[in-house]
Formats: sequence, C-alpha cells, structure tokens
Amino acid sequence: MGPYPVSPDVQECGQAPLPPERPLDHRACQGAVDNLPRGTLPSIFTTRAHTATNNYIQVPVHYTDAEPNPGCMVTIDLDGHSKDDQFVFVPWNEIREMAQVIVNTCVDLVNRGGFITYGVGRTFESLIHPTTYEGNNVDIPTPAWVLQPDGAVEFVAIPSSPVINEYNVPYYMTITVSGADFALNPEYTDYSISLAVTENAVNQFLRSRTITMQNSLARIIKGLETNQDSLVERDHPRWWQYPIEPPTPVPINVKYACDENLGSPSTANCETALYEFVQSGDVILDPALGPIIKVTGDCAIAVGTNEKHTTTWDMLRSVAETLIATCISSPRSGALGGTAISQTIRRRRRSHYLGRRQTGEILSR
Repeated sequence: MGPYPVSPDVQECGQAPLPPERPLDHRACQGAVDNLPRGTLPSIFTTRAHTATNNYIQVPVHYTDAEPNPGCMVTIDLDGHSKDDQFVFVPWNEIREMAQVIVNTCVDLVNRGGFITYGVGRTFESLIHPTTYEGNNVDIPTPAWVLQPDGAVEFVAIPSSPVINEYNVPYYMTITVSGADFALNPEYTDYSISLAVTENAVNQFLRSRTITMQNSLARIIKGLETNQDSLVERDHPRWWQYPIEPPTPVPINVKYACDENLGSPSTANCETALYEFVQSGDVILDPALGPIIKVTGDCAIAVGTNEKHTTTWDMLRSVAETLIATCISSPRSGALGGTAISQTIRRRRRSHYLGRRQTGEILSR
C-alpha cells in the first residue's frame, strides 16, 4: 500500500533506545524484518487471547534476527483503551513495509531504532464523535457529552476525568524496531502522536464545510495543544486525555494586526465589551445589516463581513480575546487598537470560522 506513515499516523526515530556502545546495525534489523510473516490478506491483531477458533494474533508479538544473541527486534503492539474496539486489521506485507521504513530512516541513517503507528485515524474519529461506557448498559458505548449552561447538549472531546476506563478509545497499532531488550513506552510516543493528530485536525478544519464539524475540530485542536506540554513529563496523561471543556477554540485562519490609527483603548473597557460576546449558538453576519458593534467606555469591538454567512458567538469571542491580548494588553504593541481578518480560502474550502472574508476591529472611541 504505502507510502507510510499515512496521516495522522506518525513515524519517529528514538532518541537513544540503546546505550551508545550498542548501536543498531542494518544487518541485524534487516534480519528481524525479513523474519516477519508474509501475507496480503488482513490479519486480526488484538489484546484478546488467541484460540483455535478465533485466529486472533495476540499482541505484543516480537520478531528478532536469527542470531543466538539477537541484536535487533521488531515489536508489534496495540495502544488505546476500549472494551469493543480492540482489533486492528492489517496484512503482514504492510507491517513489513512499515518496519522497513524504520530500518531505512532510523537504523541506516542514525543507528537507532524507532516506531511507526497504524490506525490512529480511527482513534482520531473517536475524538470527533466520542463515546463512553455508562448508563443502564455499561457494555454498549454511548455518546459522550456535556450540558452547557443554556441547556444545550454539546458533544466534545474525551476528558481526563472521570476515570478514563469509562471512555472508548479505539486501539491503533505501534510497530517498533529496537534492541532485543527494549520495550516501547507511551513516554516515547504520545507527544509525537499528539502533534500529528493536531496537524491532521487543522487540515480537516480547513476542508470542513459545516460549523458543527469546525467547532468539534477546533475544540480538539485546542484541547490537544493544551495537553501537549504535559506529554514530555513522566507519568503524564495519555495524548487523548485533555479537558472535556477546553478553552474557547482559537480560529486558525485569522491574521491579527495592531494599528495606531485605531487609537489606544483601555484593556479594562475592552474586556468589559467582550462580555457582550458571551453568548452561545450561531450568529448571522450580513453586510446589509452592517457590523456588529459592542461598546464600553473608550473601546468598541466591531465585526463586519462582505458576504452573508453564519458563524458562532464562540468564534467571535475567541478572535476578540486574541486581538485584545495581541494588541491592547501586550507591552510590545503599546496598547493599540487592531484588526483581525480571516484569510480567504479557495472556494472548495469556503467554510471556515469567520466566513469568506470577515473583519473584526477593536478601536478607541
């Protein structure tokens, strides 16, 4: 199939999986890859036990070179947390291809091992449409949701609490090439996977045509970014364990510019005006109706557009918050007013946070 990895899967070389005096070499690792089974039909990999009737391959499984004291090992394992989605279907020939990628890019170039993932895309889908095990039938996953103050039910990302056991995180595969005494740990994988999933979410956001999907992706992006700093620490939460209500999503296609011609409004007045955007649901922007203007003291927040469309109050508030932090509250800008302009996206990518071309301004009255 290939080439691998396929986004949002990730491949990375290890920092130092073996002591310096025992670098990995091509012959040993190529031998381990050559010892992998072959096959073009999908095999069933799972954490469940193999029996004579189910033909499962129970992970982890290890393959080494044929030497009496093996110098290299290929490990196939699964990661995730689910009662139902514990299976990954992949042909052995594709596993061989992925392991070969590690040999070619890590062992041959830097004498180190590495890992590659397969199936993270399915796990990512579970973040867009999360499910949980609870209620009357704890064996059937049901949608995970949070009740908003206005009574709306919002489906959001998998939280770090309550106990993660309640949440359905479909398994994905990890393939590792390493020394024979090495065991892959989430400490090595979570940060890289989080970055790859974030990039994929951004790309999906830019292609999205619906506000509902944009809102979900934006919260995922913000949640992943909020959690990423903790992933470099020991005993960190898993990469999918971010808050159930991440901060207001930050639009990714907006340019901010401070402008001395817009005066120097006070931070306090602008933050007070910002409360006018603390609403939920959709908002229609229409050039025929003029801009939305919120005024407090010497600060005016105005939102205009050149084409009628729908966005959300969350998005408007998020842009205004960022603009205040960038221009008015920042010592670098000298407390100036500023503008936020959404970037025009090609017609086939026409749907995005602030519409086709929308402008937000904060200025001194």
